[in-house]
Amino acid sequence: FCPSFVTVEGGALKKTKTGVKVNENAENADDGFGTLTEPVLPSCEQPYNILINGIGGTGVITVGALMGMAAHLEGKGASVLDMTGMSQKNGSVTSHVKVAKSPAHLRAQRIATGEADVILGCDMLTAGAADAVSKMRPGRTLAVINLHEQPPGTFAQNADWQYPVAEVRALIEESVGGSDAADFIDATKLATALMGDSIAANLFMLGYAWQKGRIPLTEASLLRAIELNGVGIASNKKSFLWGRRAAVDLKRVERVAMPTQAIVVQMPQSLENVIAKRVQFLTDYQNAAYAAGYEQLVSQVRAKETALGLGNKLSTAVAKYY
Repeated sequence: FCPSFVTVEGGALKKTKTGVKVNENAENADDGFGTLTEPVLPSCEQPYNILINGIGGTGVITVGALMGMAAHLEGKGASVLDMTGMSQKNGSVTSHVKVAKSPAHLRAQRIATGEADVILGCDMLTAGAADAVSKMRPGRTLAVINLHEQPPGTFAQNADWQYPVAEVRALIEESVGGSDAADFIDATKLATALMGDSIAANLFMLGYAWQKGRIPLTEASLLRAIELNGVGIASNKKSFLWGRRAAVDLKRVERVAMPTQAIVVQMPQSLENVIAKRVQFLTDYQNAAYAAGYEQLVSQVRAKETALGLGNKLSTAVAKYY
């Protein structure tokens, strides 16, 4: 089932209605948001350390590469160290990005304990892992964390496993010195709704962090790096822009991504109608004998339930799901 062995000819990615509508806009259209204010970018007189945490196959390494290229375009020094381990797909991936005034100011590539200036947590569990937390320091580290709950491999072995949102969030906030130093946003949900594809989430987060003044690179160089990367240029630029907008007015972006829809109330069907429709369906699907087997069991359950004066809840469940 590995997608690297599959070729789709003549197909196109299916997008949500919101995503299609948003993508129809020109690349530089303001979508009613107007011109966004430019943030004050952090200084990189001393090496500025950005730790990106996420899941392999979602574009984590691409984000680090874009930052490295943007720094190069600005004549700054940059190093990008990707930690993919044994699994590049769906496994834990970390990218250590350092940006400095010049290459001479860079020493080690790996971010040392307590030396991260920004944690870009594209996956919450990875951002809350021991290795990532060790890089945080109250008073220095700022965090932007994706709230999307992507279950790990543990869930496949333990169906009762619960995603520890509250615990991980509290750990990250404590590690950076409080809630004021950490922004939590469901980037995957918003990016998927806006762009029609969850792959847009990481560029969305990059735009959010940049607008918050946490990336020491200019917008022009980042956009140029996206162009040089040559993949999904228009979509990636738009994702970055929507991230910026979310940093300015999150509520408004949420309204655009998930507009209020009218609630359709379906009238309840009688048990007789439920049975009749399924008998007809099974007859058309195979034959009358097949439908009769279904009807016989439902009748037996219904008779027993009626005799016990228990109503028709069990009968309805059997009629629907048998």
